[in-house]
Formats: sequence, C-alpha cells, structure tokens
Amino acid sequence: MLNPRPIYETDADREHENEVLRAILSLTANFFFAKAPELSCYDFEIYVTDTKKLYALGEIKVRNNSSQKYPDYMISRAKLLNCLAEADSLGVHVSLFVRFTDGLFCTKVKPDLPYPSRLAGRYDRQDSRDMEMCVFIPIAEFEFLCPM
Repeated sequence: MLNPRPIYETDADREHENEVLRAILSLTANFFFAKAPELSCYDFEIYVTDTKKLYALGEIKVRNNSSQKYPDYMISRAKLLNCLAEADSLGVHVSLFVRFTDGLFCTKVKPDLPYPSRLAGRYDRQDSRDMEMCVFIPIAEFEFLCPM
C-alpha cells in the first residue's frame, strides 16, 4: 500500500527524521536500517544485523511538546492501517518512534489497533484534509529510549 509524500512535509521535517534515525542507530549494533522505498507508508525498514532478516517497519514522528503534555499520542488511523497491512504481508511488526521535547520514545504498534479512535486532527492550516480518523495510543505504552 503506497501513500504519496505528505503535502506539508518539508526539508526540515526530513532532517528531523534523519536526526532521530541517527539517534536510534547510536543505541544498537543489533539492527541496521534502510530507507523505505519511495512513496511507502512507513519511513524505514529495520533489519537484524547478524542475519540480515527484516525485523520491523519503522515510522518516525517529531513533536514539539513533551511526552507528558497529553495522555495519548494521536496518529492517523489510515496511516497505521496501511503500515500494519504492509508489515503483515512481510511477517513483521510496526515500530513507532516519536521524538518529543523530552526525549525519544518507541512503541510496537498492536496489529488489531485496540486504541481509542475518533475524528481528530489540526485546525491551524484551514485544510479539511487535516481532519481524519485518528487512534490515540496511551503514552504509557511508549518506552523511553534516550534524551534528544
């Protein structure tokens, strides 16, 4: 399942994602990462270093608030469903990495999306496409990886 590059993604956004990826790489020698193919619904592929076997699909998000500002992390339901379908077809899981102002956090997305779901999004851009069904993953399900 392919999604076009988000219309609001900037070069700065991609640089922030690269900073997060470099931080993740510095944490482990057990895995290596490959950029996802163009127009993929996820950001990168995670491989086991020793076996070169695909381990997971990774998605990176960068937020300008602390991890404790909200009780949940909001993300597009359609995005997660696309990522989960792709991961299922490959026999792997989806890892969601979020850089908050107080550090880098990660969670393994549950394939059945048992999270609360409702219409949500942004209002500041006056773009109706910014409103969609979103899931709300409890912050408690995220593991702190490192300061950023």
